[in-house]
Amino acid sequence: MSIVEGFVTKIKDNNTAWVKTQKAIECESCAAKSSCNSIGGGEDMEIEAINFASAKVGDCVSVELTPSSLIKIASFVYLFPIIFLLIGAFIGYGLEQYFNVNTPLSAICSVLFLIFSFFIVKVKGEGMSKKNKYRPRIIRIKSKK
Repeated sequence: MSIVEGFVTKIKDNNTAWVKTQKAIECESCAAKSSCNSIGGGEDMEIEAINFASAKVGDCVSVELTPSSLIKIASFVYLFPIIFLLIGAFIGYGLEQYFNVNTPLSAICSVLFLIFSFFIVKVKGEGMSKKNKYRPRIIRIKSKK
């Protein structure tokens, strides 16, 4: 587990808070570091976390990030569409051979399967974002404002 420290910038509701923190050392080796929720592309980033510690705006807090959850989410978001793209290509190729046509069915099926996979990722992702096991958590208040 990775624990980062930051300051609560706003409270969304009683259960959720936005925390401004600096990018961790682990961020340097991450492939998605440039597209992460960074503010202005600098060293700061803002994350939404479950407010287990009942922190208030201005409090310095410790936020726990679970790497296994991040890996599951990233795998789903990035690998699922690629797998569907390849499945679409193979099905399209099979249809080309079966019907003996010269149209680019493999390309058409690939694109259709890719679009369908984006829809699945969006719907499933919205459900995953509501599950607490995939969200960062404020585990303690280090100092109050």
